[in-house]
Amino acid sequence: MGPLVTGSAVVGSSALARKLSVKLLQRLALTFLEPRLASWRYQRDAGGDLEQTLQGGQMKREEDAGRGDPKETDIPSGEEEEDYEIAEEIEEVVEMLLTGLRDKDTIVRWSVAKGVGRVTGCLPQELADEVVAQVLELFRPTGTKCGEGVWYFHIDIALIALIPQESDAAWHGGCLALAELARRGLLLPHRLPTVTPIVQMALAYDVRRGPHSIGAHVRDAAAYVCWACARAYEPSLLTDSVQVLASSLLVGACYDREVNCRCECWTS
Repeated sequence: MGPLVTGSAVVGSSALARKLSVKLLQRLALTFLEPRLASWRYQRDAGGDLEQTLQGGQMKREEDAGRGDPKETDIPSGEEEEDYEIAEEIEEVVEMLLTGLRDKDTIVRWSVAKGVGRVTGCLPQELADEVVAQVLELFRPTGTKCGEGVWYFHIDIALIALIPQESDAAWHGGCLALAELARRGLLLPHRLPTVTPIVQMALAYDVRRGPHSIGAHVRDAAAYVCWACARAYEPSLLTDSVQVLASSLLVGACYDREVNCRCECWTS
């Protein structure tokens, strides 16, 4: 499947062709996966109880079964998920999608982010957690250390530009992917302490390049992450995150020089 994206000069030079190629990759990947809603995903309707969510949301499935919802009644139990084998091609597709989050064009990154959410939602929890970890790698500054799955960032906003890091395209694509994962309940609550400092840095992302600076698209995507989390999680799970992000959102809503960023921060 690699030549679909990288094996053609036309695809490599055209943003529209790359966008359509990654869309095709997503659809091909979904044909290798069973059409299901991940039983391990976080569901706000379950009352915010993570233990109940990880057990498969049995109560919600029984309610939906009583209403005859075909999507929910086809969801297998957690035990059946363990026996579900994933085709080798899926690993290749996921790797290409993660690479696409660094694409130079926004329309491609946006399409890839949605594809990451769709494919991850059909994977077992262990494999999906690996995908989330790879998305978080997009934000990891060079030379930082990781302890027990938590990245340690220097949160002094004035020093962000001094930290060697991924490109602005990678930050933008990573934020879009995090928002899609959170919106679909695939970013489990135990990841929030890791994601919060990343979003805080993204809300203040501003890199000087010559006579101008870039970063408005990253700040806009970071506000989208906040919006998605606020609607996906119970308020009790966001208490610590709100205390960290509220000031950054308020500053962005009042003083960001870009109108769209101010609107996004205000909405979030």
